[in-house]
Amino acid sequence: MSKLKANKWLFYIGGDVSFYNGPAETGDWEHYSKMASHEEFMIPVASAMEISDTAWYYRSSGCQVQRAATEKSSNLELGLNAQYAVSFYAHKDASENQISLHNYYVSIYDRDGNLTATVPQIRDPEEEYVGFDLDMPVNGISRVEFTLEGGRPAYVAGAYLMGYR
Repeated sequence: MSKLKANKWLFYIGGDVSFYNGPAETGDWEHYSKMASHEEFMIPVASAMEISDTAWYYRSSGCQVQRAATEKSSNLELGLNAQYAVSFYAHKDASENQISLHNYYVSIYDRDGNLTATVPQIRDPEEEYVGFDLDMPVNGISRVEFTLEGGRPAYVAGAYLMGYR
């Protein structure tokens, strides 16, 4: 198990030390840092990060990260040749007035179109930025689908991060 320490300027996981020039988002770190105990993990440093080549996140050595952006959507086609789903982070779409009202769920579909799992968001419903702890073997990831409690479509927009192996 990795030894984990965090303060405002330094995040340390195992033997890797990385510096972050901005304030630590302690609320996000409190929720997401628990994933560092998984064999595979990917955790963003700040919830409002922009998707770029310099985006700050921490991951286990075998974990890959897909960084992308989407227009308003409840389905994202990923087409990843993954063996293991690690985590997923996205922004709720504000135009649907769903941010403060409902928990989001993400459903993972494998390359054959089979539903692998449905997982609830980690943080409280009023959060715009949502994370999902997947931690599961998969037979590829063809797409993800977002829903609200009760199965109604839920929408994401903007940047998202997918951790996988």
